[in-house]
Amino acid sequence: MLARNAIFIQARIGSSRLPAKIFLTMQNNFSVLQNCVNRAIKISKELNLEKPIIVCPKDDEGLIVGHLKDFFKDIFIFGGSELNVLERFHQAADLHNIEGIVRVTSDNPLFCIEPVSMCLDEFKNIEENHPSIVDLYSIKKLPNGIVVSGFNYSFLNKLISSTPSKETKEHIVIFDHNDGSIHTIAPAIPLSLQDYHCRFCIDDLNDYKKILNLKDEIFNELHFKKLKHFLGAENRSEYGY
Repeated sequence: MLARNAIFIQARIGSSRLPAKIFLTMQNNFSVLQNCVNRAIKISKELNLEKPIIVCPKDDEGLIVGHLKDFFKDIFIFGGSELNVLERFHQAADLHNIEGIVRVTSDNPLFCIEPVSMCLDEFKNIEENHPSIVDLYSIKKLPNGIVVSGFNYSFLNKLISSTPSKETKEHIVIFDHNDGSIHTIAPAIPLSLQDYHCRFCIDDLNDYKKILNLKDEIFNELHFKKLKHFLGAENRSEYGY
């Protein structure tokens, strides 16, 4: 069983499709990043995780630190390589002695507790020294924007020692050197969570405009089952139903 587990929020300012999108303000007056961090803190406390860790490029660290100053007591911020995200995660996990990582990208301001819990349930059966990843992406059933990834520190070690490709360094969960030693886990997705066409992530300006149509109360809900309540009939076409 993995003992020390934490949510890692992957953040950067220089998004190619929508630069500085993490600083865009949502209808509850929190930014995209602040909403993501606020949810990570609440979920971490409810699930007895270590403090969330924001992993960002070193050059972005100063601005992100200033932007998140109101959350300092409940988070850690780690600045590392801009292009080698894999190295950034590895160094942050090493520094804070984290064994199990739940990875969230900062453009998911409405990620929910259920997928995090699913990763933690799988962590109970993962050996510390056995490289393992909980793959919720490939299943393509969870709503876009609440999907997370779970993996252990040994998984990061394995990727780094395998001469990772540029794509692996950037995305981590896309890895191309597997000699069979990496254990990939694909949990069953409960029917109550299956809604792949629903989209909550903010990739571009169009995504941002659509989410702004939702009521601000949506940000108070951590559970996707309840999140669905805020997707009234008037919004269904906007979210691909």
